[in-house]
Amino acid sequence: MNTSGFIRGLMAKNVDEETFLTHVVSSIEKQLKEWDEYYVVRLVKLTNYVVVVQNGNLIISVPISKSQLISFQSQSPYSLDRYIWNELHRKAVMIGESNGNYLTYVFH
Repeated sequence: MNTSGFIRGLMAKNVDEETFLTHVVSSIEKQLKEWDEYYVVRLVKLTNYVVVVQNGNLIISVPISKSQLISFQSQSPYSLDRYIWNELHRKAVMIGESNGNYLTYVFH
């Protein structure tokens, strides 16, 4: 999956936190679906946010507080992605090869 670092940088600085998180979750879902079309990613808003990733019987939840969201968004355009991907990997999602530059932006 490909992404534009320039556009993501503009988004990080100019959109509200929930809009930014929604975009990040959409990017993560697109990448996961490149590996396996059966991945489903949902964003649940409770007191905090919860990113829920499902593939068959595998269900992983990644909670994100409002303060974490604000902090990640202000750190760098891909800090939030990196946090979510690291949590997914820690909880059993295998990170495969990417045909584009998205994961390069996330992890470098």
